[in-house]
Amino acid sequence: MPENKSGGKPELRKIFFNNDVSRILTELSILLNMNMSPGDTLFFIDEIQTCPEALQSLRYFKEKFPALHVICAGSLLDHTLNEMKLPMPVIRVEFLYMYPMNFREFLLAMNQENLIS
Repeated sequence: MPENKSGGKPELRKIFFNNDVSRILTELSILLNMNMSPGDTLFFIDEIQTCPEALQSLRYFKEKFPALHVICAGSLLDHTLNEMKLPMPVIRVEFLYMYPMNFREFLLAMNQENLIS
């Protein structure tokens, strides 16, 4: 799946008006002109806190399409989840906290160990 093909289009938010994930994936496939194929697609939703309906649909993605890899990110996601008090299903949603890399970590990630010294 091409990176950020939607370009952050806010009109994609209205696709999540219910939790029919088959319909959601079909509409996204049509609007983004790409195949959303479980097992082959990484579905990345950035700044998901701006669309509470998308947050609520996450459990249904896991139930209906367990082979579809879904990653969501949001700079204010913790704050939004605390405000919304959404029940998150155990084992279906896994939280990982990421922090910025320091320069040494960046060099390691880029396989540039020789530059570290």
